[in-house]
Amino acid sequence: MKTTSYFSLKILALLLFIPFLNAQSLETNTETFLSEPAAGNQRYPVSIHANGSHLVVWQEGNDAWEGDSRIMGLIIKDDGTYSSSFVISNMDDVQERPVVTTDGINFLVLWQDFRNGTDYDIYGARVDASGHVLDPSGIAIGTGTGNQCIPSVAFDDNNFIAIWMDNSLVPQSYHIRGTRIAKNGDVFDKPGVYIAGPNDAAAIENIITTGNMLYVSALTMPTIACQNQSCLIGFLAKDNPSLSVKDDPQFIRLNTNTDISVLGSPILLADSAAYSPTATIWPAKATDGIISIESRNDGTFLSAYTGANSKASRNYFVVALPMDNSSELSPPTVGIRKSAFGGHLENIATVVKDDSILFYWSDYNGVMLYPTLYSIRGAILHKDNSVSTFSVFDSVEYYRGFPSGSIGSSTGLLVYEKDSGSGRIQLAGILYDRNSLPLAVIPDDPPIFDFSMSNGGDVSVAQGNSVSNSITLSLLSGSTEPVTFSVEGLPTHISAEFSSASCSPTCSNTITLRSTDSSVTGTYPLTVTATSDAISYSTEFSLIISSADEETLLPPGDLRITYLDGIPTD
Repeated sequence: MKTTSYFSLKILALLLFIPFLNAQSLETNTETFLSEPAAGNQRYPVSIHANGSHLVVWQEGNDAWEGDSRIMGLIIKDDGTYSSSFVISNMDDVQERPVVTTDGINFLVLWQDFRNGTDYDIYGARVDASGHVLDPSGIAIGTGTGNQCIPSVAFDDNNFIAIWMDNSLVPQSYHIRGTRIAKNGDVFDKPGVYIAGPNDAAAIENIITTGNMLYVSALTMPTIACQNQSCLIGFLAKDNPSLSVKDDPQFIRLNTNTDISVLGSPILLADSAAYSPTATIWPAKATDGIISIESRNDGTFLSAYTGANSKASRNYFVVALPMDNSSELSPPTVGIRKSAFGGHLENIATVVKDDSILFYWSDYNGVMLYPTLYSIRGAILHKDNSVSTFSVFDSVEYYRGFPSGSIGSSTGLLVYEKDSGSGRIQLAGILYDRNSLPLAVIPDDPPIFDFSMSNGGDVSVAQGNSVSNSITLSLLSGSTEPVTFSVEGLPTHISAEFSSASCSPTCSNTITLRSTDSSVTGTYPLTVTATSDAISYSTEFSLIISSADEETLLPPGDLRITYLDGIPTD
């Protein structure tokens, strides 16, 4: 009996060791294809570290409209050794868009799964540090009518917390659901706890009663970070009235101590202007998507998202921090990177490294051509909120995109998609010393000039009089440049004059509005625009014109002089 147990243990040990019998080793700071070429593309890699190993997960095969795809994995040890990739899920039809987290011992991989042949569900599987898949058939996590898709997952120091987009209530409108998953794979909250949905009731009613797809409200692209049974979820509040686009990043907190409890209402981080997909000039700060949330070591959260500037295809990063999980979210913002005119910044990934945050993203500067040669750039957000940027690759040879990173006790890993030269996308990566950065030998561009703009609020004036408003410009990045001013929306018999034709942010200007006796009473929205050689921003306020023989109403605390029959009053 003892002999049988002994040989059983030897066989078990051998089976666990098989993946590393023919182990290869990554050379530090050397770009390497991490897997063999596949029949289809190797897309959407994600990486995480635990228990002495980096787990890399990706989607391999064709996209949903082309055929089957599966979820693959690769274990890379801290010393750089790795062996062949392994299958995490290869069920019927499509498994795609993987995400991964860890409890510090094992990994949990989630993906959207089309095995039922009708719609997407959320499935998952646990993987141990040796690359053994503990749930080869997958764990059904989010299933039901309609689509459950685009998952995100985190560990709250007790359970795994999974969230996803769900359209089971209204087919054309997605909301966010979530569930707790135990370390042993048990799912607690089927079919998922309702977390948040579109707040435009009229739009939802329009969809239900008329099926009008021209007006769609939805919460999309959810992402989550957790610590100490408290989680922060970010998502886009998507509004699509009459084919214009408005994606506002919003956040909501969860308590996951005994169940999933939503704390308060969604909090708006940035209110974007709607823009038309056919427009060549986009209004300022129309957001492109929340990309990442991280749990910081100091008990706060950090979020990063991209957005569109006022010129077509000019995107930039904004990072909001810190967001305390026990108080209102009112973070300052720090600009990380802004592309040159016509460029794109996409697919941002964040990694916590001690008291700093490491960023990677796909970067393309130039006219949009296909195939687009994206490079990979990076930045470090230091504890004092200062930023250092660097470049990993330029874009003169191959497409490199969709980066992800992980930091271990001795090594860091950067993984990404790379054009293999054969027309297929293949998984590539770089292993580097934990205390250095991957390559980072290409000089980075200097910060690009950017500024924000605000005004002093709505103003009131009686016929035949004048009123002023302050316009404030604040430098966000780069070296200051002069900007000029203009105003739109002036009603007849109202003139406007700026105290200065131009200024260089950080600076202020004053606009004086003069009314005549013939001015028509009412409320008029005005737009003041500040323009440099490359960018422009606008700020709006209302001008309220009242009759000369009645008292002008002002907001409480407003100390401007008002007039009655042309005579100043108290």
